[in-house]
Amino acid sequence: MNGKNVFDTILTSLIRRKKMKTTFFSLFFVLIFLFCSNTLNVKAQTEVIQKDTVSLPSDVTKGSFQDISISNDSVLLIDSLPVNDTLYVDADSVVVEEEKEFLETKVVRSSDSSTLNMRERKAYLYGSADVTYGKINLTSAYMEIDFEQKTVYATGLKDSTGKEYGLPVFKEGETTFSAEKITYNFDTKKGLVYNVVTKEGEGYLHGTVVKKLEDDAMFIKDGWFTTCDHVDHPHFAFKFGKAKVIPDDKIVTGPVYMMIEDIPTPLALPFGWFPNMDKRRSGIVIPSINQRTGIGFGLEKGGYYWYINDNVDLKLTGDIFTRGSWALQTESRYAKRYKFNGNVLLSYAKNIKGDQGTSDYFNESNYRIVWQHQQDPKARPNSRFSANVNIQSSNYQKFNSVSTNDYLTTSYSSSIAYSTKLGSYFNFSANAGYTQNTSNKTISLTLPKISLSSTQIYPFRRKKRIGAMKWYENINITYTMNAENKISTLDSMLLKEPLYPKMNYGMKHTIPIRSSVKVLKFLNWNNSINYTEYWYGRSFNKQLIADTDSTKMVKTDTLNHFYSTREFSLSSDLSTTLYGIFAFKKGALQAVRHVLKPSVGFSFHPDFGDPFWGNYDTYEDVNGNEVRYSHYQNLLYGGPSDGM
Repeated sequence: MNGKNVFDTILTSLIRRKKMKTTFFSLFFVLIFLFCSNTLNVKAQTEVIQKDTVSLPSDVTKGSFQDISISNDSVLLIDSLPVNDTLYVDADSVVVEEEKEFLETKVVRSSDSSTLNMRERKAYLYGSADVTYGKINLTSAYMEIDFEQKTVYATGLKDSTGKEYGLPVFKEGETTFSAEKITYNFDTKKGLVYNVVTKEGEGYLHGTVVKKLEDDAMFIKDGWFTTCDHVDHPHFAFKFGKAKVIPDDKIVTGPVYMMIEDIPTPLALPFGWFPNMDKRRSGIVIPSINQRTGIGFGLEKGGYYWYINDNVDLKLTGDIFTRGSWALQTESRYAKRYKFNGNVLLSYAKNIKGDQGTSDYFNESNYRIVWQHQQDPKARPNSRFSANVNIQSSNYQKFNSVSTNDYLTTSYSSSIAYSTKLGSYFNFSANAGYTQNTSNKTISLTLPKISLSSTQIYPFRRKKRIGAMKWYENINITYTMNAENKISTLDSMLLKEPLYPKMNYGMKHTIPIRSSVKVLKFLNWNNSINYTEYWYGRSFNKQLIADTDSTKMVKTDTLNHFYSTREFSLSSDLSTTLYGIFAFKKGALQAVRHVLKPSVGFSFHPDFGDPFWGNYDTYEDVNGNEVRYSHYQNLLYGGPSDGM
C-alpha cells in the first residue's frame, strides 16, 4: 500500500466520522508521517548496505538495486534482513506489521573477493571463503549464499593444472568432515554432502552421497567403513550400498562385504552393525591386516573390548598369520580419581618363521609384561608408590614390534618403588629394579633395595631450654641403613638354575656422631666419630692347591654363614676465620678485602687389616708370591679398608 492510498483512507475515515474540528491537525500529521516514512525507507536501505561495508551507487536510494562487486579482505556482517514491510490501515488506526527475520543469528563471512547480487539476494565468495553461523563453520575455495532460500553451497576449485584445491570443510560443535561439495540449509539444518570422509568413533566413514538431518543423523549411499589409518585409500574396508549413522550410538548398513586392497572378498553379511560412540562401551575390536616377511599374511589386534565400569576396563585381542604364528594380548586400564591410575599388559606369542626342515626355520615362544602405576601425590602425602615394569623375552620385539623404535630398542629397564615417613625422624624406601639387554641377552635384577635413614637427632638437647646452650647439646647423631640384593645372569638361565648362588647381597649401617663447640668465642672446634658396620651371608677363603698331576691353582672357597665386620674413624679440627682490608690512598683501586681461614686438625683410622680384626688373609700364588686379600672384597659393599 503506497502513501497516496494511506492518505485517502485516513481522510475518508475522518470525514465519515465527522470529526471536522481535528481535520486540519490530522492532515498536518499525515503529511509529516508520509515524509518521515519515505525518509526511513531510504535510511533503512542505506544502513543495510553500510553494514556490508560496500560503497553503493547513488541510485540505490531511489530503489534501483544493482550487483555490487567486492575485492577486499574485510569481514562482512549481514544482519537478518526484513522483507517488504507492509502497512495495514483501517478507519480507526494505523497498524504496521513487520515480517519476521529469516535467520536466527548473524552470518559472519570473509573471503579474498566476493560479489553481491542484491536483486536475487545472493552472495558469491571466492578464495579462502569462510562462513560462520552460530556453531556452524564452513570453509572452501568457492561458496554461494542464498539469503532468500537460506542455503549455502560450497565446493572446491581447480588450478591451471586441473588439480582441485580448497575442498569444503564443515564444522558443527565437535563434528568435522571434508567433502567434494556441500549444500546446507541454515533454517532446517539439513544438507547434502558429496564424497565425504569423516571420523566416526574408532573408524573412518566414506560416502558418495550423504544426507545430513537436523538431529545430526546421516543417510549414506555407496560408502565404506574402515579402521585403517590410510583414509584416502584404505588397505581394507567394509563396503555397503546404504547406511544410517546415529551419532554417539551406531552405524547400521544394508548388505555389506569386505574389500582388501580394492578387491572384493567372499566375506559378506546381509547387514552390518558398527559401534559409533566416544564413550567407552563393550564391543568387538575390528582387526587390522598386515604382512610380515617369513610369517605371511595375518589379522592383528582383533578381539573384544569389555567396559567393566568407569574405573576398570579390559581388552582381549589376538593375532593370527598364515604360516602358523599367533599371539594373545590382555590389556587393562584402571583409574581412581585423586587416588591412582595405571595399566597392565600381558602378551604371549608363538612365532613361527620359514619352512620346517629348512635352515631358516624358527619356532619360539615369546612373552611381554608391562605394568605402569602412578599414585596421585595428594592421596597420601607421607608415602608414595609407583611402578614402571617392562619385561619381555629377547626376541619379542623382533617378531611382534609395532614401530621401528620398538624394533631397534635393545635395552629395557623396570622399577617398582615405595617410600614413606616413619614417625618424626625416619624415612623408609624400598625399590625393585630390572635391567635387560636383548642384544647380549643379559639381565640384572635388584630385589630388593632397602634404605632407612634418619634426620639429625640431638639426644642431649633440652626440650625446654633456659639460658645459653651447653656444649654437649650440639652433639647430633644420624643413622643410615642400606640393604640390597643383586642377581646378574642370562635371561635364559634365570629360572633354570638355583638363584641363591647368583645372589650378591648385604647390609651396611652407618652412624656418624658429630659435635661443634665454640672455643674462646672465635674458634670452632668440630669433632666427629664415624662408625660403619657390614653384614653378609657369606665370605671367601683362598688357598693354593695342587692336583694329582702336580698342577697348581688357586682355589676360592665360599663360606655361607652370617658375617659381620666393622670399621670406625675419629677426626677433630680447630678453625676460625680472619678478615682484613688493605686500603690504598691513591689510584682507582680503593681497597682490597682478604679472608683467611686457618685450621688445624687430625684424623685417626685403625689398621683393620691387622690379624686381630680377621678381615684380611694371605695366600701363595702359583709363582710362590704371597698375596694379601680381603674375605669380603667381592661382596656388595666390600669391607673395612686396609692400613692405619
